[in-house]
Amino acid sequence: MNRRAFLAGAAGGIAGCSRLRRSQQIVDGSAIDLGGSRADAACPGSQFQPPSNTLFFGVRGQSNSGGRAALVPGDNGIQPNQYLYTNLGRWEPAQMVYSASGYPDNSVGGYGRYSTDDATLFWYGFHKAFAERIIALTGRPVGFVINSKTSKIEDWDWTVQNNTSIYYKSFKRFRNVPLHGIVWHQGEGNRLDDFNANPYTPKLKALFERFRLDEQPAPGVTTIPIVCGGITKNPNGVPGGGDAVNAQIAAIVGQLPAVAFASSETPSVLTTFDGLHFDRASYDALGTRLADAMAPML
Repeated sequence: MNRRAFLAGAAGGIAGCSRLRRSQQIVDGSAIDLGGSRADAACPGSQFQPPSNTLFFGVRGQSNSGGRAALVPGDNGIQPNQYLYTNLGRWEPAQMVYSASGYPDNSVGGYGRYSTDDATLFWYGFHKAFAERIIALTGRPVGFVINSKTSKIEDWDWTVQNNTSIYYKSFKRFRNVPLHGIVWHQGEGNRLDDFNANPYTPKLKALFERFRLDEQPAPGVTTIPIVCGGITKNPNGVPGGGDAVNAQIAAIVGQLPAVAFASSETPSVLTTFDGLHFDRASYDALGTRLADAMAPML
């Protein structure tokens, strides 16, 4: 059975409140852990749903795509016209949940806290600023399906079909959500690679093509637009150390339709709090840049 046929059948079963647990679905014969181990999902028809004009975005990549800056008490509270897809396959109003005692599970944390891996490590990121800018530009609400993991691009290998595969965990999370766009942020894990011997761009191109093959576009969307963001220019204090990675990421523009790049260096150089992860102000700036790059493709 091909993936499209499988997805059509699986989606129909879930919509009809099948007995399959959302925490463990089957993909090509392999059990995939979706991170929703606490309970079976209820029938989607009985759940909260975002407004019908919501723009849905998949966010993927490594830790900066999940958000690693510290949360503060003022971050608490539901964000208007923004929604999150949870690890149980349910929509909820988006909010960040600050905890003074730490982040032991996904009941607290940032927008990335429902990721299938590293969920307790995701706090403040670019998501809120991205959503606010998209809402301002389009007048439409924004929904996020986020799956991030500390990773190299090689870890997103779609040919690995088992429950350790971040690609298939993401694949299963995204398949019920018709996407208007994908935001990709990854590259820090590959920053020390020899790109002459092992270029990054062909891998990124193949991965984006696979995203579009496997994911469901929203009604009216022919080609799911993808925007990718640059990593820090000076990783771990190495001046210009991110330039080679950013050049590899930016090179994808023009090789595929409906792909854009948001720079971490212009109009200003974004800064980090630990040498790799952006600080709060830089996440806000990155979110705005990603949205400005995405909006013309919607």
